[in-house]
Amino acid sequence: MTCIVGIIDRKEKKVYIGGDSASVTPKSSYRRPIKLPKVFKRGDFLFGCCGSFRAMQLLRHTLSMDSEQERINLGYKEEHIYDYLICMLMPRIRDLFDKHRILEDTDEGAIRGESFIIGFKDQLFHIQTDFSVIEYNDDYTSVGSGAKFSLGSLHTTRGSALDSEERIDRALEAASHFNGGVIEPYIILATDGNI
Repeated sequence: MTCIVGIIDRKEKKVYIGGDSASVTPKSSYRRPIKLPKVFKRGDFLFGCCGSFRAMQLLRHTLSMDSEQERINLGYKEEHIYDYLICMLMPRIRDLFDKHRILEDTDEGAIRGESFIIGFKDQLFHIQTDFSVIEYNDDYTSVGSGAKFSLGSLHTTRGSALDSEERIDRALEAASHFNGGVIEPYIILATDGNI
């Protein structure tokens, strides 16, 4: 239970990702705020995660990340980061999740991981539970139990005078109002490291 929100700020040429701080026990509806940030930087990438806290910890502390020069040496310049995510990073994450038993088998015989958002400079990607890498036409996305509420908020604030941080804050507030699995404090970071 959570809400992660990402926005591409075309004026500032960067991505902002914000997330809540809820820990919810599904069977008992017990909830409380946690210290573990669901939004964090890894090298040149900004991650916003929902789902398993163990998966978040692995992405934050264990995932092997390539430097910009290593990506270039592999043939993935900045303009090919989408291909890099699909061909290099997603298989690495899938293997990491498999090694640490994060993956689940579905009734349909597929393998399911966790859903999360990745920001890179001014690009925003939604990573689905089957490790598909999605870029949307909209300059925003959201994942987690509060996503439908935050997406509605983001849609109504597009083109407004609000800056990206304010839009994310309002989207998380909307998700929190309608979904008991989303609580403060909210953490918002940008791909350039400033906030």
